[in-house]
Amino acid sequence: MLRLGKRLFDNNNKPFGILIINYEGEQVANLIRHYQELTGFKSKFIMLNNVGVYVDGTPFDDIARSFMWDGVVPAKSFALENPKIWKKMQSQEFGKYEADEGLYSFLKFDPTKNSGSYGTTKHLGYNKITNNLAHKEGGWTLVSFLAKSEFSSHTIHSVKTSFWYLFTGLVLLVALIILVLRYQREHQALFNQSKFLATHDGLTGLNNRFHLDENIKQMVNKADEEKRTISFYFIDLDGFKGINDRYGHNVGDAILKAVAGRLTHAIRYKRNEVSDIVVRLGGDEFLVIIFDLESEKKQIDFGKKLLHLFDDPIHYDERSFDIGASIGSASYRTHSDDFQEAIKFADRMMYEIKNEGKNGFKIYSPPQ
Repeated sequence: MLRLGKRLFDNNNKPFGILIINYEGEQVANLIRHYQELTGFKSKFIMLNNVGVYVDGTPFDDIARSFMWDGVVPAKSFALENPKIWKKMQSQEFGKYEADEGLYSFLKFDPTKNSGSYGTTKHLGYNKITNNLAHKEGGWTLVSFLAKSEFSSHTIHSVKTSFWYLFTGLVLLVALIILVLRYQREHQALFNQSKFLATHDGLTGLNNRFHLDENIKQMVNKADEEKRTISFYFIDLDGFKGINDRYGHNVGDAILKAVAGRLTHAIRYKRNEVSDIVVRLGGDEFLVIIFDLESEKKQIDFGKKLLHLFDDPIHYDERSFDIGASIGSASYRTHSDDFQEAIKFADRMMYEIKNEGKNGFKIYSPPQ
């Protein structure tokens, strides 16, 4: 409850009594709390009458409230202590004033008026107060004060908080980017692996039949454009089946890998150009494709080079295994203008070597 008192005088200026009004302060307190929330700080709060005398919240212990004074403004009043601020308060209904010691925020309200303005008793819940009180105490001013030290501390805290949010946001953003890039990299690696497994032999890493179809078309187009040849070497291992049956698939797989390595080292690889390739057709059969051997003699020389790759035994698990090869060869544009037919000619020559005793090389010769 807000209690307001006023000494009363007659027409001869003689005191004849005291008027005391008990004004429920809940609405005023609610307004003060609301105003404190608007400021956003835990500020000190004071209440002034219409001449700048403290109604509540006085910083002076020896100062009584405004209702104890009769028109004479005491020396220790807000208006006399802070003339610049008080002058601004007289010219505005609400506002702020930044002084050296801190920030003042103020709001006026008049309990005797019933207009639509913010600071009226309409918002406090009362519409009627005596004219005498209205004349003397009609205008109240609510003032909040925030010291600069507290303001700076709050500002620093706000900046730190904002920086922390920004830093956390950046960290989360970077983490998200890393996750996206990692996902893309893993997805690309998985795609590349899947593509490799689809086009290469799982055991030896050589091209498979599917990849052969892709590569051979590119090589044929290049050979047709530049009038080059493509030489095919069909290779079937001699003695492999017996070793695989006797020593098991582990030994057989090791031999196939070793043969694939030797064949791969024998061919030419040209980056971003048509290159020679080695294909595992299945089992112990391989196809070596060489682009642009300029003459039949070079084709024969390369066939002999492939055969000599099997001169040395293959070592595995402290054992040595002698493996031979039957090799047949034919060339696209030399022996046939159809590359599929040239491959068949090479396959036929390989079987002729098999039938003639194995471990040899033979090049296709057109029938006379």
